[in-house]
Amino acid sequence: MIRWHDWSEGCDCVVRRRLYMALTTERKKEISAQVDKILNDFGYNPEVDTYVDSVRLANSLKFSVGEAKGLKENEDGFIIMYNGSRLIGVNIKRSVEDKRFTTAHELGHYVLHGKQLEENMMMREHVDAKTGNQEEDEADFFAACALMPEQSFKREAERLRTSKVNENDIIAVLRILFKVPEESIRRRLQEVGI
Repeated sequence: MIRWHDWSEGCDCVVRRRLYMALTTERKKEISAQVDKILNDFGYNPEVDTYVDSVRLANSLKFSVGEAKGLKENEDGFIIMYNGSRLIGVNIKRSVEDKRFTTAHELGHYVLHGKQLEENMMMREHVDAKTGNQEEDEADFFAACALMPEQSFKREAERLRTSKVNENDIIAVLRILFKVPEESIRRRLQEVGI
């Protein structure tokens, strides 16, 4: 992973806020289908695979990914598209799980809203925001689908449930398998109906 020390300082940016809200069933199906195609092209096999390397996935879509120093405590990451370069930066102070989710979230913006991203545009994410919007919700859902593909996630969650493991242990094991934040595991369990 590339380390960008103070690379982001001085850049003009558009601040975006994060809050996951309900998407329509139809929109979720559209996003899931886009993610499934990307994962298939990436070589992911939902029948046997669990872990998706978010940096390798980003690299497969021609993005460089690195840790950014100098971001504020409430900023998770950003995406920059400039002169044909595609860059995703994640806050160096975040956990590995949060960095993975932020990387996939930023990829979601590119895949779902790429035509709306203008050159020189940089987006930063505020984790403590209290309001959200459709694009942020879609990017979060994209990240969940990419890092916890439905078929794999259901298979592993159901395997754990049938082994009579308690809810907290199920969440802990799923966090280890999929390497995402706990809140993402809890949300995904609800999304896939488990």
